[in-house]
Amino acid sequence: MGAGHGSGLALSLMLAGGGSVLLVGLAAAAFVQRRSRSYLLVFLALATLLVRSATGLLMVNGLVDDAVHHTLEHGLDVALVGFLLVAVYTVRSDRTRATGERR
Repeated sequence: MGAGHGSGLALSLMLAGGGSVLLVGLAAAAFVQRRSRSYLLVFLALATLLVRSATGLLMVNGLVDDAVHHTLEHGLDVALVGFLLVAVYTVRSDRTRATGERR
């Protein structure tokens, strides 16, 4: 990997990490205010984006092996999707219970 490519990747990861910090902070504030399982799950899903960026930065700096980075990223993708699916299911179940709807 050339020097320009590595620095561009590091910049992208830092920008993604900064955006993720902002999103995780907002999600944490929303969870603290609402205190519901669905808000916790959305917070956790967004936190996986932050961990992905951190893992990428660790790899660019040579602190994490490329294979480990690759495996972690795919595992975090699975976790993100899982958290979001459970959050949506939780909201639908809670709404159904609250309104007494039947399917």
